[in-house]
Amino acid sequence: MSDIMIPNTSVPAPARQELTITLTDAAKDEFRRLAAKGLYPRLVLSKAGCCGYRFLLYADKQKSADTLEHVDGFAIIIDPQVREFRDHLVIDYGRNGLFRDFTVKVR
Repeated sequence: MSDIMIPNTSVPAPARQELTITLTDAAKDEFRRLAAKGLYPRLVLSKAGCCGYRFLLYADKQKSADTLEHVDGFAIIIDPQVREFRDHLVIDYGRNGLFRDFTVKVR
């Protein structure tokens, strides 16, 4: 006779923390400029190198499958994969080398 392991399904899985996003004043100013053009910031997770990931944020139009989430009164399109990796992000906008762009930092 062999032993059969039955998983204990009565123990609930740990609750996932809600994603928290902090916007700097510079990011809010740029979000306003995008909204005036009918664009939304889109936050996605992208592969970086052979085994890493990075967050990208860029202006985009809303697609029919997108859900807008509101952060500090601004509508943002957030890719579902972003939630899998971090629970607190800080979004800034400013000079990055020769160009101005968004930066997303993990806190």
